[in-house]
Amino acid sequence: MESWHTVRRTRQILTFTGDANSQYDTFGDNVSRSATPMGVASPHLSEVSEETITRDILKLSGRMATDSDANVDMPTGQSAREYVAKMNREMFEEAAGEQFDDPTMAELQDAILYSLFPNLQVWIGYGGNIVYKFLPNGNDPDSCIFEVMILLRHPEGTERPAAGPLHGATRGRALRILRGAGLSGPGL
Repeated sequence: MESWHTVRRTRQILTFTGDANSQYDTFGDNVSRSATPMGVASPHLSEVSEETITRDILKLSGRMATDSDANVDMPTGQSAREYVAKMNREMFEEAAGEQFDDPTMAELQDAILYSLFPNLQVWIGYGGNIVYKFLPNGNDPDSCIFEVMILLRHPEGTERPAAGPLHGATRGRALRILRGAGLSGPGL
């Protein structure tokens, strides 16, 4: 839950994550959604400039269309949220080989997670979508099998890219494997 852990565990994202502005919804007994605005500073901070928000979200979030703040030229009067949404739209459309019909700023940059009880979570939006699946590990009540899948768009009519390599981890080795595979962000 973004609004509860960022202040203590991932302070580096506070300049571009509206953690305390997260919204949580439930849809029946088995589906929930969390939506955390990106491209805005946390209410826990004061006086964060739009340029700082922009530079930090690009360099640190790992969820935008680029991971570099090189060539950032903030137009006067434009918010970081508007700037990043426009940039993401252009890059995501190019990668998908198509124009998107009226995407919202939320779909282009926010952290929107659907959880389907008991064992599936799907991040949605126009960027790369991450899917988490939790499965029982035989009869071991102290462990589980945790699968992470990253789903990317590719231009219609082109061959689907080959699947990436499978990375297995055991207790104690997980973070080392993630870092070695280039799969960990600044919070790990």
